[in-house]
Amino acid sequence: MDLQKKFLWPFKSWLYWSGIMFRYAYYKYNFNTCGTNVSIHPKVYFKHIDKIKLGNNISFHPLCYIDGEGGIEIGDDVSIAHNVTIMSSNHGWNNEDIPIKYNPKSYGKVVIENDV
Repeated sequence: MDLQKKFLWPFKSWLYWSGIMFRYAYYKYNFNTCGTNVSIHPKVYFKHIDKIKLGNNISFHPLCYIDGEGGIEIGDDVSIAHNVTIMSSNHGWNNEDIPIKYNPKSYGKVVIENDV
């Protein structure tokens, strides 16, 4: 078993890092703006990516949910930890006579500055 782990580890590591490079290559041209050295780990979910602006040296760790509907700007040298949700919209509850999903949404830009 140890011999198997020894020989499979480099292959698994290569697959993991090649996935990060592939995701960066794909998302770089789909975000509003995207800097260099952005690593997007597995199982990170983005919505409204055309309204997301990214700086340099950013990492998104697994299981993040990022919804840029109202606009998101992330500066340089930022690490988004596991299981973080960032949303730039919210459901209102102006009219309690109708379900919340039919109430109007509100939007606001989320700004995360440098070195966070």
